[in-house]
Amino acid sequence: MARRGVAQSGRAPAWGVGGRRFESDHPDQIEHEKGRLDRKIGRVVNTSIETSVNNSFDLAASPRLRDVLNSFIYSSVHKSPKTIKTLHETLDPFVDYLHRHDIDNHLAVKRQHVEGFILEISQGRRGKPLSPASVFAFTKDVRAFINYVAGEWSPEEWPNPVRRIKCKRPQVFIRPLTREQLVRLFELAQDTAPSRIIASRNRAMLLTLIDGALRAGELISARKDDLSVDGSLVVHGKGAKTRQVALSKVTVAAINDYLARRSGSSDHLFVNDSGSRLGYEAIKSLFHRWKKADPQYFNNIRLSAHTLRHTSATMRRLAGMSEGDLQTYLGHATSAMTRHYSEAALARSANIVAKQTSPVVGL
Repeated sequence: MARRGVAQSGRAPAWGVGGRRFESDHPDQIEHEKGRLDRKIGRVVNTSIETSVNNSFDLAASPRLRDVLNSFIYSSVHKSPKTIKTLHETLDPFVDYLHRHDIDNHLAVKRQHVEGFILEISQGRRGKPLSPASVFAFTKDVRAFINYVAGEWSPEEWPNPVRRIKCKRPQVFIRPLTREQLVRLFELAQDTAPSRIIASRNRAMLLTLIDGALRAGELISARKDDLSVDGSLVVHGKGAKTRQVALSKVTVAAINDYLARRSGSSDHLFVNDSGSRLGYEAIKSLFHRWKKADPQYFNNIRLSAHTLRHTSATMRRLAGMSEGDLQTYLGHATSAMTRHYSEAALARSANIVAKQTSPVVGL
């Protein structure tokens, strides 16, 4: 019996988290993963595919579970490095759980194993349970992996163990920053910088994140050539999609000031202390440092690049930007994703008016 899809084509399809196609032709992502992919996966996937095309789907002839997982994670050299890292973080524990229960074959995975892993992982560590958003992330990736197995590595009659497992995204409220908090953030980014050039970079980077409403990955993949003389920035977004965002004169001036101070041959727009490309962990560490410098001012605030994107979108919607224009500017595939920011903006506007018209004022 021939394997569906991948066995006949000789190459696994490029499916990302949640079963959605995720490819990028941006040179950074290709160069970053090519060497790692060659070393880590090597011939594992291709050998498993080639030697198993004509085999029956039985437990003895099937590849090991870890090899099937690698074929899912490394199914395309164009996948985002962050996506690959996230899949390892969520699915490696799942395979470890299965190994502890003497499961080393993808066809032996049953619903009780999936539910048992989700229940165990939801307990968290040191008595602190995972948040609903984290549990959702694990569940979503496990479902994507098992659905990949069902579609590419199993016979037609194999009972998919995740077919009836619900995976509903929890509602996560991201509190946007106020203008006063934005001002304080810029102060901290400058005061905590170890040098003037890093202070200049931090200011330019924050302005670009807010002005362009960029994702963290879009910021670190930006190159000098992506910034045009008219102030528009070419953004390399999700799914190999590119868009242009118009940056203000303030932001462009800050970027040019930073580039004028900077030395080195890197063509990346923003670099670290040593002149190399910034990574996700570096961005995360910066926001953690800034919040730690004044935790009271950012109490109950998730300080991150995504929060700045959310803040930018909310403020633009409040200022009158249409939902359609905002969708294009943010690079959203559907209007439903943008509507979340519209709802947040309307709620914020309603609360401002409610305070101004409160009937208990003066009592």
